[in-house]
Amino acid sequence: MNAKKLVSLLLLSAMLTSMTACGNTTEVETAPTVAAETETETETEKRWLDDVPEMDLEGTTIRFILEDGSNDNLTERSLVAEEDADDVISAAVYNRNLSICERLNVNLEAETVVVPNAGEKVRSAVIAGEDAYDVVGLYQYYSGHLAPDGIMLDLNTLPHNNFEREYWGGKYMNSMAYKGILFWATGDIALRYTGGVYCTFVNADMALDVLPEVDFYDMVLEGNWTLDTFNELSELAYSDLNGDGKADAEDRFGSSMSMEDPIDGMAIASMVRWSELAEDGTPYITLDNERTYEFYDKMYKLVCENPGFWKANSDDNKTVMTMFANGNVMMTVNKLFQSGIYLREMDQKFYILPAPKLNTEQAHYNTILHDSCTLFGLPKTNSQPEATSAVLEALAAESYKVVSPAYYEVALKAKYTRDAESAQMIDLIRENITADFAFQYSNYLNNIAHIFRTQLNSKQQQLASYVAKQVSGWDKKLGTLLEKLEENALQ
Repeated sequence: MNAKKLVSLLLLSAMLTSMTACGNTTEVETAPTVAAETETETETEKRWLDDVPEMDLEGTTIRFILEDGSNDNLTERSLVAEEDADDVISAAVYNRNLSICERLNVNLEAETVVVPNAGEKVRSAVIAGEDAYDVVGLYQYYSGHLAPDGIMLDLNTLPHNNFEREYWGGKYMNSMAYKGILFWATGDIALRYTGGVYCTFVNADMALDVLPEVDFYDMVLEGNWTLDTFNELSELAYSDLNGDGKADAEDRFGSSMSMEDPIDGMAIASMVRWSELAEDGTPYITLDNERTYEFYDKMYKLVCENPGFWKANSDDNKTVMTMFANGNVMMTVNKLFQSGIYLREMDQKFYILPAPKLNTEQAHYNTILHDSCTLFGLPKTNSQPEATSAVLEALAAESYKVVSPAYYEVALKAKYTRDAESAQMIDLIRENITADFAFQYSNYLNNIAHIFRTQLNSKQQQLASYVAKQVSGWDKKLGTLLEKLEENALQ
C-alpha cells in the first residue's frame, strides 16, 4: 500500500488530528495539505495527543521485557519493528517508536521471552532486588498473579499517566484493579488488545449456497443473532460430502470451534458473569445463576448433540481455522486477529459478525479479550518511574493515533475482510468489550474461567451440581487473592 492511501485511511478513521513523518517515509508521510487547511490553530499547535510535558530524558534507556508466544506474536509486534518493515502495521510501530524517541530523547530496548517464562524472570529479579527491567509486557493468564504476589507497582503513583484517556483500556484495567489500586495497564499500546476480541467468522459463499434466504447482517442488526439461531443454522448446513456415512473432517459442517478459549468467548457473548463487584469494590463469585445454566444447556446441545457441529480436539485453533479457510465449515467463533493468520489467502468470501447473544432479550452483543491480552506494568525495582511513566503515556497516545488505525482500519477492516459490512460489524463488536475480575485472575482461582470448556469436553450434561461443589473453593481462593492484593498495595 502506498503512503498516500494509508494516510487517507488513517484520516477517515477520525483517530488522528495530524501526523508528521519521522525516519522512514516510505510507509507514512505528512498528512496532505487539504487536511492541514481544515485544522484549527489549536490542533496545529498540539502535535501530541497526550499531556506529557516537554522533557529531555538525556538518552535514558527504557528496558522492556515482553512475554510472547504463538498467534502472530502480537505482543512483540506491538513494540518491536525494523526500519525497513514491509507491512503497514510494523511500519506504523517503527515510526511511532522513532517519533517518541526523538521527542523525549530516550532509547527503547526490548527483550522477548517465550510464555510463560518472562513473568518468572521478572519475579526473580524483583525478589533479588535487581533493577533489570523498567516495563513488563506480559500474557494476562500466566502473569497477572505477579500483582498479588507483590512484584508490581501501583500505577496510580506514576506522574505522567492519565488512565482515563481514550488510548487506555480503562474498563478492562479497572476490572483488574482492586479498590482503585491499579497494577496493570493495556489499550492501544497492545495489538493483542486491538485484535483479541471474539467474533464469528462466516463463510459467505457457503451460506449463500446452503442458506440463500438468510441475511446474516440483517439478522445481527435486528438483534436476532442468538445461540439458538447459531445452533439451528449449524445443523442445516451439514452435508456428508465424502459419502462415508459418518461425520469427519472431510464433510461440510455448519460450525466448529476450538474446545478451549472460544468457549469462554461464547459465554461472555451471552453475558455470563463469573464475578461482580460489591458497593465497596470487592469482587464476589456469581456463576450460580439461571443465566449460567441456560447458556450451558444451549452450548451442550450445540457441542454434544448437533450433527452439524465439528468438535475439535481441545485447543486446536489451527485445524478449525484451516477447515474454515478450506470451505469445510460455515461458521466458527474465534479471536479477531486469527483472520490475519489463517484467512489472508482464503478463496471464498467471508463475513465477520459478533459472537451470538444468549437470546433476543439480551440488550446488546458482548465480547471480551482473550486471556493472552498484553498487560503492561512496572516492577517494584524500577529505578526511573518518572521517565518510564512519560514513555508509556506517549507510546499509548501515539499508538492510538498511528498504530491502531494501521492495524484496525487498514489491516483488519480492509486487508483481511471482504466487504464494508464486515468493517461495520467489527465496530459493533468493539462497542461492548466486557471485563470480569474472576475471569482475568482465573489462573489464581482454580481456573474458574475454564468451567464451560472442561465440562463440555467431558460431555457433562448437568452443570449445577459441578458449580455447587466448586463454589467454596473459588470463594476461598478469591479471599486469599484479595488479601494479598490489599497487603501488597500498601507496601
